This record gives sequence, C-alpha cells and structure tokens, in this order.
Amino acid sequence: MSDTILREDADVLPPEQDAVSQVTLTAATATAAQDTGVTGATIALGPQFVTFMSTAEFYIVFSKDGTSTITTPVVTTATCFGPFPAGVQVPFRVTPTQRYFRAISTPGGTLKWYRSTGPGVV
Repeated sequence: MSDTILREDADVLPPEQDAVSQVTLTAATATAAQDTGVTGATIALGPQFVTFMSTAEFYIVFSKDGTSTITTPVVTTATCFGPFPAGVQVPFRVTPTQRYFRAISTPGGTLKWYRSTGPGVV
C-alpha cells in the first residue's frame, strides 16, 4: 500500500472517543462558549485534534477560558477563522489554551465536533 492511500484513509478522521457533540447555530448569532474537552491530561497523550463539520458555512474562534467573542455580522478578522464550507470536515489541532470555542453562521444550521486523529495520522 502506498503512503498516499494511507494518508487518504486517515483523512476520514473517525471519532476517537465515540462521542459527537453538536450545537445549533442561530442565524448571525455567536454560540455560547463550547468545550472541546482537551485538557492537560488529554494533551499529555499526544497532539489532540478536534474535527468540526456544519450544515452551513461557519466561522470559529478559540479561547482558553470561553470568553472569546465573534463580531456580528460575520466578518473575517484576525481572531475569527473561516469561513469553512458546509458539509466539509475541518480538523484543528487543539491545546488546553484553545479548549473553548464559539462559532457563528450567517444562515444558521447545526455544528458538530468530535475528538479525532489528525490528517495523515495512521
């Protein structure tokens, strides 16, 4: 098997903890702070990836304590990542200092996330 095939297989990013969390995205309104669950104890096990996927285009911002904010209406800023397209898995390497996030979507929708392996990790 070639390395390319192995990397493509790993890019599927299956949940590591058998748990998928979700939050409803209200149109043009930032979610409350959500916890990825990545702590110092979990990071000691190695890099922690959290994969996000939404039913609508979304923006996201991470913070250590859950007090991060997102500008409304949605704009691309230095503190807001995105836009990320609907229906596409987006993996982030998360540390305890980025444990919490808020998301926003202009049309609203559903955002799901789960702890996962990273792209190219077999």
